[in-house]
Parts: sequence; C-alpha cells; structure tokens
Amino acid sequence: MLDNGQISSRQLSILFLIFTMGDSVLILPTIVAGEAKQDAWISGILSLFFGAAIVFLYHRVGRMYPEHTLIENILTLLGKWIGSIVALLVIFYGMISIGALLREIGDFMTSQIMVETPITAIMILMIVVVGYAVRMGLESIARSVEIFFPWLVLLFTFLLALLVPQIDPEHVKPVFEGGIKPILRGAIPFTSYPFIETFMILMYLPFVKNKHEIQRSLFIGAGLGGLVLVVFTLLSILVLGSEMTSNQTYSGYKLATKITAGDIIERVEALLAGIWFITIFFKMILYFYASCLGTTQLFKFKDYKFLVVPMSIITLSLSLIITDNSLYLGTVFVEQWPYYDFTFGIVLLLILLIIGTRKLKKQKT
Repeated sequence: MLDNGQISSRQLSILFLIFTMGDSVLILPTIVAGEAKQDAWISGILSLFFGAAIVFLYHRVGRMYPEHTLIENILTLLGKWIGSIVALLVIFYGMISIGALLREIGDFMTSQIMVETPITAIMILMIVVVGYAVRMGLESIARSVEIFFPWLVLLFTFLLALLVPQIDPEHVKPVFEGGIKPILRGAIPFTSYPFIETFMILMYLPFVKNKHEIQRSLFIGAGLGGLVLVVFTLLSILVLGSEMTSNQTYSGYKLATKITAGDIIERVEALLAGIWFITIFFKMILYFYASCLGTTQLFKFKDYKFLVVPMSIITLSLSLIITDNSLYLGTVFVEQWPYYDFTFGIVLLLILLIIGTRKLKKQKT
C-alpha cells in the first residue's frame, strides 16, 4: 500500500456521511424542488431506498478484493490496456468533480458573502488548504473529520430548532399533486448527488481496520447523511415554499436567513455556510486524495504526495474553464451530471462485479 495509514469503522461512517452530504446541503433542495415541487421531500425518502441498494453494490465490489482500491480492481479485472483507460477516466472524474466543487465555493462566496473578492483568490486559498490536508495523509484526514463532526451536529441541531417556529404546513399541500412522475424525476438528482457520487469511497475501504464492519459503517454513513438531506429539503419546503425553494440558487442559505428570534438572534445564515464549508471541504479532500492515490497506483509511483501540487494546478484550471457562471453550472448539474455519475457509479461497478464474481468462481473450481 502507498499509504500505511488506517482508519476505524467509525471514522469510515463519518467520512461517508460527510461525503454524502457534501455540497448537497445548499443546492439539492433547489434542484429537487424544481422537479417535484412540494413533493420534493417524498423524492428524498424514495432516494433513501435507492441509496441503500447503491451502498450494497459498493460493499459487494469492495469485498471481492478487500486489499484492493477501486483503481487496483479496475486494473485487475479489466486488464492492462482497457483497465488503464478506464482508470484514467475515473481519476479524471475525481479531478473534474473537485473543479466543480471549487467553482461552487467561489461562486457562492462572491455572490453571497464576499462580493468584491476575486473568485480566483478564493479558489486558490481553498485548493491550497485541501492540498495541504491531502499531503498530511489519510489518518490525519480521518482524525480531522472526527474533530469537526460534533460541531457539525451541534450547528445542524441549532439551526433545526430555530427553524421550527417558521414552519408552515400548508406549503407541503397538496401532496402528490403532480402524480408520481415528478417525484421520480426529483429522485434522480436526490439519488445521484448524495449517493452515486460517493463511489470513490471504494478507494478507502482497504485502509479500514475492521473489514467485517465496513458494510455496517457504509449503511450508517449513507443513511444518516441521506436523512439529513431529506430533513433539510422538507424544511426548505415548509419554510420557504416550493416555488421560492426552486427559484433560489442556494435555497439552503436563503432558508437560514429566515431565522429570527426577536432582536437577539439574527443573521445566522453564516452557521449554515459553516456547515456547508465543512462538508464540501472534506468532500473535496476525499476526491483529491482518491485521485492522487489512484494516479500513483496506475503509474506505479512510489509516493502520491509529489502529485499534490501539479494536480492542484490542474483542478484549479478546470474550475476556471468548467463554466462561465453558476447558473450554467446548475443547469449542467440538473440535466447532465446524473448521467455522468450513473456511468461511473453504477454501470462501471456492475461490470466490475460481474467480471470479478466470475473470476473468483473460476479460481475456486
């Protein structure tokens, strides 16, 4: 292994939970409400069942060769030439995902908080911190997640309590107004962004100490992360209404601006931005580490750390050319990105599972 660090099953659960939440805290309610309207929360509940099936697929692929990462599985099962091409595409998926996340942070900061700050300065600062975290290694990343996680829970609970007085049950009526089709359309992004995108977690499974607890850890992380997103989507509908939720680029941030408690507690949207920064920061780290490690395994380098600087420059460049504005990026997310996720997170893994299962059966006979 190129990284001798190990993580516990508890750390895996937290990593996967934060990976599941990622950037979805702010943008997912907007996307799903645009499809399912006031039934967006039903789309979320439906996606939990799809997510459970996806996590089961991850575990089945990961346990075929418990000591192999995703890239190593690809090279083993698809052969040298085809495997190398597919591995490169998976690595590029990770890098372009980092670029998209980096652009999201830049657009959010320059449009909502630091409007006079150049977007490039914000993105450079973010990628430098992410790169430094990746250089520290997997154990440092996992321990950092454990430190931040209680604060994440505390902030979310605090926001939830303050939003309860703002709830209007009339906003979710009538239920099933558009039938099942809008709900199913809404379930596509609700399944894609929180669950299918996390297939890169397969790069981390070989480093888990207790292999027999991996399945449980994955289900706990995905279940809790998905549940948080369902609750957040429901709150967005109950407080803002489906129309306002679907029309806001960052509906989660808009939701937090509604919080007031007399003249004592106001302007707490920074707390929600804090939650989002934590989750998207660690999601970027997980993608970045997986991309660096995968590149190292593909080209048989001795160490991944020397790749951090060049790959930081590449991802920063991708973030600058990936789109001209956040509106276009949001359109791409809704219309195209789920198919991109589906190709790598479902189709590729099913192919690996079929080939791997047959290969293992032949070895036993």
